[in-house]
Amino acid sequence: AAREVCENDEFDFEYGLEEKLYHKPSLTDRGKVIAYYGVAHFKDGGHMILVMSLEDIEKYRKRSKAPNSPAWVNDYDAMAKKTVIRRMATFLPMSTEAMRAVAADEAFPNEIAEDLADQVASEQYLDVEGGIVEDHAEGDPEEASS
Repeated sequence: AAREVCENDEFDFEYGLEEKLYHKPSLTDRGKVIAYYGVAHFKDGGHMILVMSLEDIEKYRKRSKAPNSPAWVNDYDAMAKKTVIRRMATFLPMSTEAMRAVAADEAFPNEIAEDLADQVASEQYLDVEGGIVEDHAEGDPEEASS
């Protein structure tokens, strides 16, 4: 899980052999976001925490392939949480399926070209023909399967 920490929340954490994390969000007037954190719980009962300041998040955003993409501009909070999770993922045990999902997400284009015609022209595409499929749910079951 990943969460944001705001300036009026009660928050404290400690790294070390016995990591600690305490976060009690304010219910009113939370103030500006000051940090993000992630928590992972392991099957053996252990856990991992990672706390990142806004400065830390910004360093990763600026290094990304699309630092000013619509995702960062329109949904900064979600992208910051994703950044925390990604930083944690390098230390977490993952199945090969999960590793493939992370790799696929990194390979997917995150920005929309200014001129979509240029983007479409530069990519391969398939010609596909389609047709209308009629719903025969209320009619004869034999008719629906043909």
